[in-house]
Amino acid sequence: LKARVRPLTFERWRFAAKFEEGQDVSQQSRGAARRHIVLPAASKAPAAQRALAEELERQGLQQSAAEEVARQLQKEAGKSCAALAKARHQVLSGKALSHPELLLTFHRHSIDLSCGEAFVKVVPAAYGKLALLHRRHWPEEASEGPEAAQDEAETAEVAAAQAASDGSRGTLHLRMFALLLRYK
Repeated sequence: LKARVRPLTFERWRFAAKFEEGQDVSQQSRGAARRHIVLPAASKAPAAQRALAEELERQGLQQSAAEEVARQLQKEAGKSCAALAKARHQVLSGKALSHPELLLTFHRHSIDLSCGEAFVKVVPAAYGKLALLHRRHWPEEASEGPEAAQDEAETAEVAAAQAASDGSRGTLHLRMFALLLRYK
């Protein structure tokens, strides 16, 4: 997209599509479990799709490009909606969600946490502080670790993480990854 799109354009489309989806009475009886609370389902909101294309045209896109963007956005929202509905069903049925393994890579001045295509980097001092916070607030889940002065404890946390190859810090690392990914 070479044209600069106003930030609220896609929010307006999303709200209009969800409103239109909610107005469809036949949709409420069949397939209601497949709907998502935030994302509109694919091809359930043709008026919202047309309105998005018109809005994109007003912002400088050619008509064919605007219609294609609106069509692709609706298609991706439908795919995401179906994937989230599948994950919800999987969780409700008691099955564990499958996800790529969280990998830690220790470097001289940083620690890399990666899961699938997502990737974050943290300095050892920050890792140590987050590990200490985890130990204080979730003591039943935290592994035994060093009790020392703050700076020494942070360094010891990093050393303990490097030494722990059995996955005993899995909960800590998953929570840390989720926290850091949020602020990336």
